[in-house]
Amino acid sequence: MKIKLFVFILSIVSWTMGCSQSISHSTERAMPEVRILDKGIIGPEPQAHAPSLILVNNLKGLQEVYRNFHTTSFGMATPKLPEINFSTHRGLMVCMGIKPSGGYGLLLLDDYAIIRDNAAEIMLQWIQPEKGAIVPQMLTSPWLLIQIEHGDYKEFIIKDGEGKEILRQPFP
Repeated sequence: MKIKLFVFILSIVSWTMGCSQSISHSTERAMPEVRILDKGIIGPEPQAHAPSLILVNNLKGLQEVYRNFHTTSFGMATPKLPEINFSTHRGLMVCMGIKPSGGYGLLLLDDYAIIRDNAAEIMLQWIQPEKGAIVPQMLTSPWLLIQIEHGDYKEFIIKDGEGKEILRQPFP
C-alpha cells in the first residue's frame, strides 16, 4: 500500500513539474510568432528572377502589395485583404523569383522566428519539382505573405530547411 501511495504521489509531482516546465519554457523564449496570411504561385509582372523580400509596415503598403500579387486577369475577384495589427506586427512578402515551370513553392517550417545578432531568422522550405516530374509548362513566381510580431531585431534573414541563408534584408 505504501508503494502505491508513493508511486501516486511521485506521478502527481512529476506531472506538476512537467506542466510548470512547459509553461516556463514557452514564456522564456522571446521568439516572435510568424504566420502565413496568404500565398500564391503567380506574382506581378515583371518580378525579379532572384528571391526577394518586401516589408509591409502599414495598411497602404499591404493594399498595394496585395493588389500587385493578386491578378484578376482570369476574371476572379481579388480575395479579402488579410488583417494585420500594425501596432504589434508587420507583414513580409517573401518572393521566390521567376521559375521556369510549376512545381515550385514556399513552405513555412516554424511558427516563430529565431532572434540572433539583431536579426529575425525565418525558416522556409524552398520546394522544387523532382527531376522528371510532370509539371505545368508556364512561368511561375511563388510567394508567401507572412505576418511577424515586432521584436528586438533590425533585419530579416530567410533560411532554407538546411539552415542555408537565402535572403538577408535590413529594414529601417
